[in-house]
Amino acid sequence: MDSLHNVRSLQLFFGLGDDPIDLVAAIERFPLRRLRLHVPWLHDLSCLEVLPASLEWLSIEETERPKRNLGVLARFSSLRALTLYGPGDPGDALAGLNALEDLNLQSVRSSDYGFLESLVRLRRLRIALSKLDDLSPVTVLPTLRYLELWMLKGLGNLDALAQCRALVWLYLDSMPAITRLPDLSGLNRLALVMLNSMNGLIDLSGLARCEALERVLFTPSRKPAARPRDFAGVLSAPGLHQVRIAFAHAGMNREFDALAEASGVSTKWDPDWARYEAMIDRPD
Repeated sequence: MDSLHNVRSLQLFFGLGDDPIDLVAAIERFPLRRLRLHVPWLHDLSCLEVLPASLEWLSIEETERPKRNLGVLARFSSLRALTLYGPGDPGDALAGLNALEDLNLQSVRSSDYGFLESLVRLRRLRIALSKLDDLSPVTVLPTLRYLELWMLKGLGNLDALAQCRALVWLYLDSMPAITRLPDLSGLNRLALVMLNSMNGLIDLSGLARCEALERVLFTPSRKPAARPRDFAGVLSAPGLHQVRIAFAHAGMNREFDALAEASGVSTKWDPDWARYEAMIDRPD
């Protein structure tokens, strides 16, 4: 990299068997705005102190060791997007990053998500493989348009989602304790709901009165607890265009598809992903 100058975006990927390098020497020479690190042996984030405080996009994706010095993240007050994988409690370090619009946390050890309350510009939030038993910190985010919750320990219900009134896109994954969706009729922007490996779900009627809802996807990882008529209520959503419900059983799939056809709802699945992304990014 000796011949490179004026690099604004950098990605560094290493495998478990790769030899460590001097990260400070690798990144300090560049006026970076975007940095992506996949470095299994990285456990001390002090190397980030050499980065410009004006960094706008940061992804730290290794998960092998506990992270130390998460406090260094607090200096990046211009960050708009942050991905943080692996052990560590990001709480205090993230509380002051109020320019964040996109936050992705995976396998973190946070016991208190109160820091989310200060992230008033956040539009996208993903929390995965972590402990979260209370969604109330999420509900206070005034501009949250995309929410992804995946394999969260301790979360017994989703009732608080009814307060996430700016949501456009909801993605839920691998939380078998959840058996129903709450009444989301107050979410007048909610257009897309995707439910993956939510095998315990038996009630989608909370979506029935969502006026903006266009598409619903349900793909269990095994035969789900629900039966076709348990999900029939979602077909009455006034703006529903497409629904894809998979029961891992051909006969049950045909039964639900017949219910959808009778309701005038297509079982074809071809969302315009760019349109939904634009809906998330659209200024208020």
